[in-house]
Amino acid sequence: MRVNERAFDGSTTYLMTAQHLLSVVGGISGFSEFTPVCFPHREAIFMLMRAFLMGGNCFFITGTFACHVAGVLSGYKGACLYICLTDTHLVRLLFQMADTPTFNYADFHFELQHSITLEDLFIYEVTRGSFSMKFFVFGIDVSARCGPLANVNLVYFIWDNYERMSTKQYAITLVPSDTDTFSTPPSMVNAASLVNPSMICLKHYRAASDGWRDGSNCDTCVENYRSCVGSKCGCNRTEDCSCRVCLRQPPSLFSTALDVYTRLVHNLPEYELTSNTTYEQYVHAVESEQSDIRLLLPPEYPEIRIWFRFANPDFDRRFHRDCPGDGDWDSETSRTFTDVFDAVDDLVNEESTYWCHFCHRGLFFPNTCPDPVHLN
Repeated sequence: MRVNERAFDGSTTYLMTAQHLLSVVGGISGFSEFTPVCFPHREAIFMLMRAFLMGGNCFFITGTFACHVAGVLSGYKGACLYICLTDTHLVRLLFQMADTPTFNYADFHFELQHSITLEDLFIYEVTRGSFSMKFFVFGIDVSARCGPLANVNLVYFIWDNYERMSTKQYAITLVPSDTDTFSTPPSMVNAASLVNPSMICLKHYRAASDGWRDGSNCDTCVENYRSCVGSKCGCNRTEDCSCRVCLRQPPSLFSTALDVYTRLVHNLPEYELTSNTTYEQYVHAVESEQSDIRLLLPPEYPEIRIWFRFANPDFDRRFHRDCPGDGDWDSETSRTFTDVFDAVDDLVNEESTYWCHFCHRGLFFPNTCPDPVHLN
């Protein structure tokens, strides 16, 4: 499965950033983590993930099980497993490349319950002794072979591009305990360094504008999203909600500052222009001169086409069609560039032309529907 027409590149950026933070900033964590409140079948889950890790797989676990471990849900249906479609023995078994609906892997028994091949989704009942759990397995396409060092980066890749929940998100994965492996390319990781991995429980906060109003700026997607999560997150629309999962509970100042520091300082070489990039973030990336200029171009370059609404006669105040103050007038315009630097300079110098007056995000992303949101 491709995510918004993109394949995962298997970079180890987030792991190396964490190591840099630990050595430079006085020992603070490079990731926003949570402490498990209750962890049913902890030993079995750890043994299963370690078997995945030693098999050279890139993966993480999320879904209602991760929310239950975090203490925000009282129960769970099963676990959602995202795994990269690399050429490993486990991937061949999970995605039925050898037509094996039941198989054993590292003392665990897998039995196929249902599959949607076009979406690379397979549902398994996994058992080992008294342990039994349903797993919703999603395959993620990759642009290059990646290994277990990319687990954390895969988490953020999915959160940034696929799962658009308007609540905190939770994930569980493993990373090698040996710090020497953090500077090792994924293809060169020694299996011996994966025997005693560390389990990390990651959390991620999304503001209301990132979840309830989808970044694709598509009316159909917004309506689908609301109908999909309304029964599970109805408290998002009340004024006095105090539940632990509601988006009205703001992140701590520490978590917010750490997110900015990690994403906008140490990850500038991999910084990419997306529908959620604000004008200030874009200018920061350009002025840093560390980002790849090709990753700072709008999706239709060499043409930059913008879609916007405005309140007549104030034509210079342009809005997304679902942002407050958008007005009743629709418009569309475009300009073609022959030089990438001219295009970037125009985006920096013409804020009122290319960026929304309310949310300060770009007006140049097509109104196309993303992949559907899955809740497990």
